[in-house]
This record gives sequence, C-alpha cells and structure tokens, in this order.
Amino acid sequence: SGFLLRNTNLVLTNYHVVADRSQITLVFPNGEEYQGRVAFRDRSNDLALIEARGLTGTARGLVVAVNAPVKVGETVHAVGYPLGAGLSRRPSMVSGAVSSTVGLDDDIARFRTTAPINPGNSGGPIVNARGQVIGIAVAGLVRQGVEAIRFGIKASTAALILQQAQVTTAFDIGVGPAEGAPGSPEQVFERISPHVVLIETK
Repeated sequence: SGFLLRNTNLVLTNYHVVADRSQITLVFPNGEEYQGRVAFRDRSNDLALIEARGLTGTARGLVVAVNAPVKVGETVHAVGYPLGAGLSRRPSMVSGAVSSTVGLDDDIARFRTTAPINPGNSGGPIVNARGQVIGIAVAGLVRQGVEAIRFGIKASTAALILQQAQVTTAFDIGVGPAEGAPGSPEQVFERISPHVVLIETK
C-alpha cells in the first residue's frame, strides 16, 4: 500500500514494499493505473517515494500531519490493501487505538497501535478521527502468545525524511495538520480511501 501526497505525483510507502523491484504499478481505487519509478529510498527508516509517471499534479492527495499529536488511547484507522491484490483490489480500513507513543525498544520514531496491520497494509496511512495522517503503517509483531502489537512510523519522522528527498519532479508538499472536525469511521474512510494506492511489484 501507499498514498498520494497532496499536490504531487508522488506516492509515499515503505522501502520494503518496493525495495529493489524493477517493475512497479500504482493502482488507484477508481481504476487509474500508472507505472511507478522509485524517486527516493531510505532503507534505514523504511520509507520510499514513488513517482507516478503520467499523473499530473492536482489538488488531490493527503497531507502528512506533522503537527498532529500521537496520543495514547486515541482512535486510529489504517487504510490499505491487506494481503495485497490477492484479497481485493479495493482498499479497506481497520481501526484500533494508539497503545504507546514509542515503538520497539522505545524507538521514538514509531508508535504502537492495536489496529490490525497485516502484510499488504505496509506503507498505507494511519489516520486519526479527524482524518489526519499521523503515521505510516509499517509492521506487526507476530509471536506465539502476542496479540495486537502493530507499529506505525510517526508523521513527524516521515516529514523529516521527506525534507531530505531529492526528486526530479516538483516537490511542494504542505506538511502540516489537515483541517476538519472528527468524523465517523465511514466519513474518514470516504475521505481518505480515494488517495490510497495499491502497489504491485515484480
């Protein structure tokens, strides 16, 4: 999974989603398809930017809400394609709560959530009740006897990495909190899902 950044033709995802793959196809929920090119890789932070070739910059896309706080107990939603196209070519949403503001080994660049993030969800947005992107789904801890420990990369971390990205296309993302009052899960999904991309690689 990945998501389109506002006013660009760039899709943000995890590095491990694309790694060193030579062929990348980006599929939007409305059926639009674009060939992708890796424009930026950050292996250590597990982030990547994919250029959607032929997609012209429009007002659509999501804003990385760097100033939106990550608070223990707040409701969050992860939107993406669990298990990839093998399950469905339409995005879905799972919900949970922030369980910790740090990741594994107290990593301050990540947070923990009870939202069930499965293979295929990686790279998709994690949003709060206002529909603000506060994180990027990255992984889950799967061990015998362990339940509901999933991780997201904080939006503030992603924003710092994006500022270092050297890309050939215009890169003018507004990094900040999106406006809007809290909405129902249905309203959040309706607003966010059109910008969440299925990433297919070979």
